[in-house]
Amino acid sequence: MTFPDTVRQHHDNVRALRCAVSEQPNPTIHHCHGGSMAQAGYKSGGGQRGCGEALVIPLAHEYHVGDSGIDYGVGVVTWEFWYQDQMKHLEWVNEQLPYDIFELHEHWKQNPPRRG
Repeated sequence: MTFPDTVRQHHDNVRALRCAVSEQPNPTIHHCHGGSMAQAGYKSGGGQRGCGEALVIPLAHEYHVGDSGIDYGVGVVTWEFWYQDQMKHLEWVNEQLPYDIFELHEHWKQNPPRRG
C-alpha cells in the first residue's frame, strides 16, 4: 500500500472529499479527538493535534469552528449526537481514499511524516 509522503498530501486528499456533514466544497481539516475517538482507544497527546495527522475529517467552517462546530460551538459530545460519531466519519473517509488511514496513522506513529 502506498501512503502519502507528507501531511499536506494527505490533508489535500481529505479536503478534496468535501465536508463530511454537509458535502460543501472547500472544507477545513478537523483533527479528531475525544468522544468516539477516546472510546475506540485513540487518545490525544504526544505533541500531536487531536489523535494525529492521519485521523482527520473534512468539515465546513460551520461544523468545525462555527456555532455548530465541534471545536468551538457545541463541543464533541453534542456534535457527535447531532452529526454522528467522528469514528463513523473517519470510516467514510477511509472508504473514499486509495489507502487505509488507520494504517497510515500507525505508520506515522513509527515514522513521523514530513509536514510539507
